[in-house]
Amino acid sequence: MTNLKVIFVCLMVCSFHAQGQRVYKNRNFGFSVIQPQGWSRQEAFDRNGVTFDLPNAGSASADIKIGARVNQPSGTARSRSQTVDEILNTFEEALEKDKQVEKVSVLRKAHIIIAGMDAGVINIEYIDRETGRERYVIEADAIHPSGAVYFVDLECDPSDSAGMNPIFEGVLRSLTVRKNPRGKLTW
Repeated sequence: MTNLKVIFVCLMVCSFHAQGQRVYKNRNFGFSVIQPQGWSRQEAFDRNGVTFDLPNAGSASADIKIGARVNQPSGTARSRSQTVDEILNTFEEALEKDKQVEKVSVLRKAHIIIAGMDAGVINIEYIDRETGRERYVIEADAIHPSGAVYFVDLECDPSDSAGMNPIFEGVLRSLTVRKNPRGKLTW
């Protein structure tokens, strides 16, 4: 009987915490995440994901993007999809080759599990050539058994990263993915 009371109390507390939270559901690609409280959202034009923006934050500027894309075959073996390491390395290389970016610095790379999927996370700082401003990016990529890659990334000023990382982690922890997404992913 005591165990049932504990379970009931936990369910009540969880339901109170869930009230007032907005959930973004992408029916095309079978995933959902909890929208950070007070953040606005805009669905991507291709319906592969969503961007959450921090509105009216004064000097702070941040956005969190969540979406899905096709796991491209690697250049060395056309029949094999990219691994988590290859996906993270491709992200890093793309930033280094971007003519609008300079002084790319990798702060951390790690393997993690997201929503039961093999995943990786990379933290990078760089300087935007156009504005001269430093930027902080953390990207997490998870490979679904269907071959899709689900991603969550945060971009903000490095001085805001300590406050934004817990929000990013909350969105990341809230990610759920259906076992069999029904949409056709576009690159």
